[in-house]
Amino acid sequence: MAPIIRAKQAAYRYPQNNYGLAPVSLTIEPGERLLVTGPSGCGKSTLARCLTSGIIAAFLGMGDFGALNTFLSYTMVGVCTDLALLLLGRNPENVVVAVLAATFGHMGKFLVKWGLGVLTGAPVGFVALGLLRALVGYVVFGALGGLLGALTLKALRRAGFFGYLAEKR
Repeated sequence: MAPIIRAKQAAYRYPQNNYGLAPVSLTIEPGERLLVTGPSGCGKSTLARCLTSGIIAAFLGMGDFGALNTFLSYTMVGVCTDLALLLLGRNPENVVVAVLAATFGHMGKFLVKWGLGVLTGAPVGFVALGLLRALVGYVVFGALGGLLGALTLKALRRAGFFGYLAEKR
């Protein structure tokens, strides 16, 4: 009979580069129970979180949440950007509107990553610290993407591209 849980060299390292869990391998067969004991700070809870996140991912057929993460992240970018454009006046050629809309869109992506981190059982504090560090990149690159998008739309309009498309219809 196949094992219920199998972990090979499972390890977890906290952002401070301390091991939360040194590499460990284990197999749990049907009907077996596992008791994990040890002193405070030895990695019992971290092992439980690692196994739990792996079980949830396997149950949902998502591996490491990679495909779901990508799908939800970019869906949220689109939804949040459209919502921001709706609230800000639907003028993506306005540089300020485009920068704010793109930044808002990337904040949606940020929230998906935070939610999946929490869902997988990672400590909320560590997820928050890691994402707080990443937040600067989300804001900077979201704003840069919005700026470039607005400038591209203006250049295409000046070149007559949208008039050309309207004639082709």
